Amino acid sequence: MGPSLPTIRLVRQQYCSFCGKRESEVNHLVLGRSAAICNECIDLCSDVNRGGVTETDSVLLTGIGQLATNDRYRDDLLGLIEDAAVAIVDGVVRWAGPETELPAKYRQISGIDCAGRAACPGFVDASTRPVFGGVQSQAFAASRQRGSTSLPPGTTARATAATSPARLREESGARLLRMLQHGTTAADARTGHGSPPATEARLLDLVAELHNVGPTLTPTLRLSHHEDIDVLMTEMLAICGPRSQFIDIDCDVFETEDVSVIAKEARRLGLGVRLSGADLDPATIGAVDPISVDNPHSAVAAAMRATRSVAVMVPAATYGGAPTDARPFLDAGVAVALASGTNPDTMYVESQQLAIAMATVENGLSVEESVWAATRGGAFALDDELRGWIGRGSVGDVVIFDAPTVAHLCYQAGSNLAWRVIKAGRQIRGL
Repeated sequence: MGPSLPTIRLVRQQYCSFCGKRESEVNHLVLGRSAAICNECIDLCSDVNRGGVTETDSVLLTGIGQLATNDRYRDDLLGLIEDAAVAIVDGVVRWAGPETELPAKYRQISGIDCAGRAACPGFVDASTRPVFGGVQSQAFAASRQRGSTSLPPGTTARATAATSPARLREESGARLLRMLQHGTTAADARTGHGSPPATEARLLDLVAELHNVGPTLTPTLRLSHHEDIDVLMTEMLAICGPRSQFIDIDCDVFETEDVSVIAKEARRLGLGVRLSGADLDPATIGAVDPISVDNPHSAVAAAMRATRSVAVMVPAATYGGAPTDARPFLDAGVAVALASGTNPDTMYVESQQLAIAMATVENGLSVEESVWAATRGGAFALDDELRGWIGRGSVGDVVIFDAPTVAHLCYQAGSNLAWRVIKAGRQIRGL
């Protein structure tokens, strides 16, 4: 029996949030967490914006042996197409399907012959902390001797604070480039390595500076240090809120009442709210209505279904301990995302390919479910409607693997199978 399709519906009514047309009146309806956009409005937005786009390019991908599109209109979870082609124009996918049906107008685009290789959407990493300084391998080794995979509190914060701005930029940029070369074309980028607002603001400014060095980054302010709630509201959010798109609240640190107060203020500032924490309870999820929850336990599956929250699995964060079982969430109709958890405070993983392999063993996902979670699921967690799938109007992010099927991502774990990475229609060099 193949993998079950997610039963979650991420919008309450099936119609375009922009033009109002129902799903039956358009060819495709792209679903986000709380909104949807039809193919006609996608085309309109693309046509309006194309004149100002200077950083994107066009490419024709042919000879794709197996293409995972994540097209929900197809029968299988990954929307697989055999012997496929993809046409990307000005960074946007204009056509994807069987190569025999490729329209003539796209055949003149400069292309790449994939020679039977498999391809999927660029990975969307739903939880990373990629900007940090220092090397913590010795501290990690000492933690492992004590039977833990986590570093002592403050280790990374002190190392980051001691790293010069130039060195921090250089090390973080190289890290992001490696993530991109492994196929991650978009990623959440969280702070949380230092408590003072000035330190967090410094990290968020660097995230903005490195926005497109590797994956396209989504800045997230992580609150993982307990402070006076009034100070946090008046200083941390005031200084760092304008630099962020999301806020991630560690519910193991803050009282439930404080979590609700922080979330309310974050939304007032226009920030999306995400939660994490091993002791998170259903009542908090119901009160806060988060976009996503990191490594949640099964007791909150029903609450997450009710709020349409996305369950983010981070295999590296629980490796060697008690992994999160994804099955209760899938069975409850909760969308599951996958993340490398790139950061130096647990097992340090930069590759979504490795996260996919780990998730099939640690989190109980099938190969197909892991690939979907690392692409479309990650996009749901970042509230990004145009990434994580391949079809007319999606962002032109594609990973081509030196393998005949996407199943090799689990079968050949530990290798970088990315043969070519296409980001917004432009081929990434260095592979």
